[in-house]
Amino acid sequence: MGATGLLTCTGDIGTLNLRHHIPVFCIVSQRGSFDDHRVYQEIQGRRLHAVLQTFNYPFVVLDREDDIANIPEIYEACRLHKRPYITLLSRRLVKGGKPS
Repeated sequence: MGATGLLTCTGDIGTLNLRHHIPVFCIVSQRGSFDDHRVYQEIQGRRLHAVLQTFNYPFVVLDREDDIANIPEIYEACRLHKRPYITLLSRRLVKGGKPS
């Protein structure tokens, strides 16, 4: 999902986990970074990490193609811990650019 969608349903993700013990694993496009020149994405860039930290949701940012191999481990942690885990794909990774 996109960062806006995640921000919209952040509370509901926690409710699924707490009430129904459903682990929620999300792969999210991280928008609004300094290299994302879409001004309308800037609010996500300023708020996403802070919101995830406030809800105490574990998250990891994948920035390189090699990082994709970590997705099964992140999913397994989500399943074992029975809590929401968020995997953020950087714009650089999604667009295929090189990290600086």
